[in-house]
Amino acid sequence: MVFAENINGVVTHLGSKIPVEIQKADMDTLLREIRDLFLKEKNQEQTKSTMLELLGKKFICDWVVYWQVNEKARALRFEGVWMTPSFKADELESDVRKRIITQGDGMPGRVWRLGQPMKSLDIIRDMMLPRSLDASSSGIKEGIWFPVFKNETVSGIIEMLRSKSAPNGPHLLVFLEDLGRELGEYF
Repeated sequence: MVFAENINGVVTHLGSKIPVEIQKADMDTLLREIRDLFLKEKNQEQTKSTMLELLGKKFICDWVVYWQVNEKARALRFEGVWMTPSFKADELESDVRKRIITQGDGMPGRVWRLGQPMKSLDIIRDMMLPRSLDASSSGIKEGIWFPVFKNETVSGIIEMLRSKSAPNGPHLLVFLEDLGRELGEYF
């Protein structure tokens, strides 16, 4: 079961309404593309960047960031970003490159603390300042965050932001939790 916490700390169940077989087929296709990418590309940083692009295109996002958990500092640190060529987010990009997020701070910090994917349809309310204002002024309307697991421990967070709403239904968060467990193999 997947649960999500809203900004006020209310936890709700986000169960799946589509057959597991459909989710599995979609995830298998995406994971095959990611595996192929890691097998053919020798440059690890280029591979991560290309994987962020693959996720952005698959989930119709304008912006995808990978936040890496730094256990020693007990913080999330920027590790990589991909954005569509037409997406202009200079302020947001500048902020994300220097930002350090602790457990519970903003959506990435909440996802890290809970170990569960989350979605927001209200960026200004749910993202931390000033990131929320930078994202909104860049045209971002919604966001999706999910944890990447390594040995059952959250090792990173993937943040995906969109300027247009995309159909995804309640199955999306279940799919992303499974995807985050699989991606841990590559990070």
